Amino acid sequence: MNKVTIVIPNYNGEQWLRGCLNSVAPSFQNAAITYDIIVVDDASTDKSREIVTSEYPDVKLISL
Repeated sequence: MNKVTIVIPNYNGEQWLRGCLNSVAPSFQNAAITYDIIVVDDASTDKSREIVTSEYPDVKLISL
């Protein structure tokens, strides 16, 4: 089985993060592949990390 990892870099992207994450997952749901989504946060001072951890439990968060 094929697998894709989507890595999304983020720095204070609170205003765009939901839209980005909401558009990525549906693109792969009907495909015959498995996927992981990883958000790499570069020490954001907004609520980006909280959004990922509370609203997107299947998305992996790496906080730098």
